[in-house]
Amino acid sequence: MDHLDFVCRRVMADPPRERDKAIVFLLQRLLDPPPGPTPAERHKVDTESMIAEEDAYQRASRAAGVTWAKEHPAEYEPMRVAADKEFPGFETDQFKKIAREAALTQRTARAAGFPDFDTWKKQRSAA
Repeated sequence: MDHLDFVCRRVMADPPRERDKAIVFLLQRLLDPPPGPTPAERHKVDTESMIAEEDAYQRASRAAGVTWAKEHPAEYEPMRVAADKEFPGFETDQFKKIAREAALTQRTARAAGFPDFDTWKKQRSAA
C-alpha cells in the first residue's frame, strides 16, 4: 500500500494530460521497485550483520576459554581427555577434529563463566 500511495503521488505531481493515459502511466509506474534497498539487499545486510555478531561471539568465547585453560591447567586436562575420548579418531578425521574443538571451546568458555549468546548480546548492546 505504501508503494501504491508513493506512485499515485508521483503521478499526481506530474500527471499526463489524458485520464486514460494517467491510469496506464500509474500501472506502469507500479512495476517500478519501491525506493530504497530491495528486500534482498536488506536481507543480505541483516544476514551479514548477524554472521559478524556470531563470529565476534565465537572469538570472544574462544579467547575466554583459552585464557581459562592456561590459568587452570589441572582442571583443563580432564576436559581435554574427555573430549579426546568423545571424538575418537579426531587426529585423522577433519569433521571429528572440528567437532572436538567446538565441544572443548564450549566447555572451557562455560568453565570460564563466559555467558551464553543472548546474555552476551544484551551485555554488549548495553555497553
